[in-house]
Amino acid sequence: MKTFIRTLLSAAAVAALLQALPVADARSDQDTSRPGSAPGTYAITPAADSIRIPFEVFKGEIRLIGRVNGKKARMLIDNGALWDQLLFFGSPKVDALEMKRDGLIQVGGAGSGDPIMADLAAGVSVSFDGEDGRTIDFEGQEAVIMPYEPGQPNPWDCTEGQVSSVLFKNFVVEFDFDAGIMTLCRPDAFDPEGKGTEVPIKPGPTSSWSIPATLTLHDGRRLELDMTMDLGWDDPLALNTGMEHGIELPEGLTKTVLGIGAQGPIHGYIGTVRSLEIGAFCFREPHATYSTVADGGAKVDETMVGLGIFERFHTIYDYQGHRMFLKPNRRFSDPFVVPEHKK
Repeated sequence: MKTFIRTLLSAAAVAALLQALPVADARSDQDTSRPGSAPGTYAITPAADSIRIPFEVFKGEIRLIGRVNGKKARMLIDNGALWDQLLFFGSPKVDALEMKRDGLIQVGGAGSGDPIMADLAAGVSVSFDGEDGRTIDFEGQEAVIMPYEPGQPNPWDCTEGQVSSVLFKNFVVEFDFDAGIMTLCRPDAFDPEGKGTEVPIKPGPTSSWSIPATLTLHDGRRLELDMTMDLGWDDPLALNTGMEHGIELPEGLTKTVLGIGAQGPIHGYIGTVRSLEIGAFCFREPHATYSTVADGGAKVDETMVGLGIFERFHTIYDYQGHRMFLKPNRRFSDPFVVPEHKK
C-alpha cells in the first residue's frame, strides 16, 4: 500500500497559525462577517480592473509560477482559511528568495506531534504575470517560513510557498479549470451575469468560509449543513468523525496515512458517501477521507469540500459579496476515482 504524503497547512493548521499571530486576524475588533483587507498593496501594470493569470493543477494543488522578491517561485493557492501571510515551507530555494526574517512564531494544527517554531518575515513582494502582458505586484507582504532540515525531502514537492488573502480579500477570483486561467477582478468591476449558479457563502469562527450542502451518509442519514470550502484539499470531501453530527466510519475501510500536518502524520481512512448536493448539483458516491481528532485529524472542521469537487466547475469566489458561482465544466460528470497513490 502506498501512502499519500502532503503538507496540510490549511483549514485547522492555518487557523491555529492565525490565532497566534498578533499582526493577523486575531484583532478583537475584527468584523468576521466581512473578508477584510489583506496587508500591503497591489498594482496591475498596465492599469486594469482585472488580470488573467495561467495556472496548473499540480499533484492535486493549484499552482502559479511567480516571483518572490524578484526571484522565480512556485506558489500554491489555498482558501481553507483566509490567512493574510504568505506561507513557505523552508528549503534552500526558499532561502534564495532572501526574505528578511525578523521573528518567530509557534505553529500548530493537524497531526499527532507537537507544535513547531517558524520564522516570520516582513516587506516581502510577490508578483504574477498575466497572459495578456499585464503583471500584478503585491508589495509589503508578511510571510511565515516553516523550518526544514538539510537533506530531508520537501513535502511541498516542486513548490516554494502558498498564497491566500492577497488574492481572495482583494479580488473576485475566477478559476477556469478547462483553460487553466485564473482571473482576478476588482469587486466593483465584477459582472455576475452569465457566471453560473449563485451559492451563498458565509464566514466561520477561524477565518474559514463555508457553503450550504446536503450530505447523505451510508447509514441513510441526510445532513443539511455548512461545509468548509478548501481549494488546498485535493480530495472531494474530508469528514471528521465523532463530532457534532456524529459521522461514523463506514465498514470495511483500511487505515492509512492521509498526509502530514503541521504536527506530524494524519491517520485516517478513504471511503465514500452516498451523495453530496450543492444547490441543484448532485454527486453520487464521491470519495471522502475520514479522520478523527484522536488520529491527528482536523481540529476545527467536521466536514469540508475540496478541490476534487470545485475543479468540476468553472468556479468563482466573491468573498466581498458573500457568494460563489458554479457552472459545470467538461469534467463535471467524470467518475470519482481514488488515485493509485492513495489506495
